[in-house]
Amino acid sequence: MTASSSPVGIRRLAPRLPILLLAALIDNSFLALPPVSAHSFVSSISINELAYHGFAPVASGPAATPSSVVGWSTTAYDQGYVNQTGFAPISTSTSPDGEDNDDDLEIICHRGSRATPYHAPVAAGGAIHVQWNGWPEGHKGPVLSYLAFCVRGCNAVRKSELEFFKIEEAGLSDTAVPTNLAEMTWASDQLIANNNSWVVSIPAQLRPGFYVLRHEIIALHNASMDDGAQNYPQCLNLLVTPPPPPKSESGAVAQDNNDQGYILPKGVLGRELYDANGRDRASFDIDIYAPFDGQNGTGSGNAEGSTKKKRYQIPGPAVALWGKEVGLSHPMPTGAGVPVAADS
Repeated sequence: MTASSSPVGIRRLAPRLPILLLAALIDNSFLALPPVSAHSFVSSISINELAYHGFAPVASGPAATPSSVVGWSTTAYDQGYVNQTGFAPISTSTSPDGEDNDDDLEIICHRGSRATPYHAPVAAGGAIHVQWNGWPEGHKGPVLSYLAFCVRGCNAVRKSELEFFKIEEAGLSDTAVPTNLAEMTWASDQLIANNNSWVVSIPAQLRPGFYVLRHEIIALHNASMDDGAQNYPQCLNLLVTPPPPPKSESGAVAQDNNDQGYILPKGVLGRELYDANGRDRASFDIDIYAPFDGQNGTGSGNAEGSTKKKRYQIPGPAVALWGKEVGLSHPMPTGAGVPVAADS
């Protein structure tokens, strides 16, 4: 596929349910989720107010999810997290199913993750509303989003070969007179205030094709303990389509110009996302409750003195390609989205 061409080898699925999902009264499967606990997962995403299922884990085993779910399945039936021991393979041996151990790296898409053949379509330059199944107020930390390109559909690629590039990150916001990092406003606080949801902006220059969206919250409430930071990576499949053609001043659609030059940033492998003992140590080994310098004690971790701006170093590679700035919102889906299946 060339940089300006649309992906091929896809088939669209007919909607399984009536599309009016207002208050989820018709599509009851969007309601069939486990109760909110101390952990969480992405229950659904919506694009242009059309909803697509995430994977809903339950404590007793795999949940009965629709066949057209776009979220990767996991074995995180406790709705739990990945700590720093899941950042690298345990050994260089192969797993019993013949896969390389890198394909079992928990940090890539969570514990025991497996891709789905279905993809949610979104235009480059569009926005994705990501709905979490609740989020605990005390689990403070940053929110990050990555993409990884898949040539023939994201069900046909090995996790160890996915190359993720960051498209957004959000950490701390200024808060008046805080005494420690925990008292400041984190991206997780903004997510909670936005009905436990986030909005991911897809870059307008992004090359069309199949992608894995890796959306993640990192909880830092126990990060002062050994391997105490908690990563909650969630993977969902997307089909990014070309952006709609611009309109002229008269309102008419202008002629599409395929010379705009799409971009596919260079990414990093899952094993290279985070370096908890090196580059990213200050991001994972931190006490967010330690007082700042000059306030009943000495600051700890990467909290800076009270005369300086309080900071947190967001882990991982730098943002490779930003989407347009969008405000947080939580619109109610008005219908069921039509997922796309890749012909592997």
